[in-house]
Amino acid sequence: MTSRVPSWLQGELRRRLASAIGAWPGNRLWLVTFPAAPGDPEALWDALPDEPAVLWEPPESATWAGIGAARVFRGQGPDRFAAVQRDVARELDAAEPRELVGGAGAEPAVFGGAAFTPGGASGGPWGGFGDACFLLPRWTYRLGGGEAILTLALAPGAPPAHRLMEEADLLARALEPAAPAAESPDLEGSLGEEDVAAWYTQVAAARDAIAASRLHKVVLARRLTVGMSAPPVPAALLRRLRSGDDGLFRFGFRLARGAFVGASPELLVERRGETVRSEALAASVPRPLDAGAGSEQELAASLLGDPKQRWEHALVVDAVRRRLAPLCRCIELPDAPQVRALRHLLHLSTPIRGRLVAPVPLLELASRLHPTPAVGGEPTDAALAFLAKHEPTARGWFAGPVGRVLAGGDGELAVALRSALLHEREAHVYAGAGIVAGSDASLELEETRAKARTCLAALGVRA
Repeated sequence: MTSRVPSWLQGELRRRLASAIGAWPGNRLWLVTFPAAPGDPEALWDALPDEPAVLWEPPESATWAGIGAARVFRGQGPDRFAAVQRDVARELDAAEPRELVGGAGAEPAVFGGAAFTPGGASGGPWGGFGDACFLLPRWTYRLGGGEAILTLALAPGAPPAHRLMEEADLLARALEPAAPAAESPDLEGSLGEEDVAAWYTQVAAARDAIAASRLHKVVLARRLTVGMSAPPVPAALLRRLRSGDDGLFRFGFRLARGAFVGASPELLVERRGETVRSEALAASVPRPLDAGAGSEQELAASLLGDPKQRWEHALVVDAVRRRLAPLCRCIELPDAPQVRALRHLLHLSTPIRGRLVAPVPLLELASRLHPTPAVGGEPTDAALAFLAKHEPTARGWFAGPVGRVLAGGDGELAVALRSALLHEREAHVYAGAGIVAGSDASLELEETRAKARTCLAALGVRA
């Protein structure tokens, strides 16, 4: 097999990798990092198609792809974030980094996400995802700035040395820069009949609750099911979700029998030392695909000047600021929102930044912020109770936090929007819309269709 391995993993580097695996004592976590070839990150998913896999690509940053599971961290119920944070901190803090070639090693990190609400991903096509699940991949590939590294996590229960070397060879061939770039196979899906009547019934119930002052806002989600002629390949869909849109978080998680993939525009929370960032992204209008510059400017001005849209957005800004305030010595945000243009929609956006008084870890910040009124409603408890009663299907991980957690409590989490769950020969595409006083059910329906277009187009569906 060695003769078929690309040159970058032959010779001295391969011998060092084999030596490091042989020297591992087997009773603690080692992270062995070595240089790799810049290639297609999704190729790791293709190289070992039966293994758990992750992909994480924040805006204007490196891309991480992982395959295999050296460690799996799960949390259940209301304390799921704290349970995962505790176990991750204990494991990553004890990890021993080892670089086979001089240079910066990889930051120890886990990748995963959580359900919108506890119990929301416990069965059906979501079986195996659970309330919260983060993986330390056995192999993590980082590509950024034209350079790449590969990290092997050696943990108790790892495959034997010969199998690890075989996997290294498979990944090396998949990442070989001389190989032709992987192409996404043609996808052809058929969108099932939408239950429009059910949507109008839900919106009417939401407006009644708002009129009765039980709610200020509630965000309703729809699931559109796409039937596929063959089981969709998650890596192919992830390649299709590469976009020219600015500020998207591309993500993918292959667990159990399904894969959850998407390209979200919304940051939930990022922590870097004492700096914490979030974003209020709420209030939106569909963007006409054939709009000229003038009409686009008029639409943006209309969005900014609409009292209903501004009030809906202000609910999210106030909630994020209120939840961060006890943890921060200062919070900075602009006086007014800006319009953020994506391929299918215009959003109102307000970036929020704070300075932490104490080093609160990322997942604790997430537990305080999630769900914001942008994806749940206001007041939170009343909105969640309404959704539990009126939404016909569980959201699973849709609108939950997904991302990367680093050693020391840093990292970043996005809100899992513009996403699809792939299961057998179906793809379940999710989209939501915020309902407030004065919401028009037909306009909100069109908004959900616009939000679903990102994934529907990647699945080969015209919408």
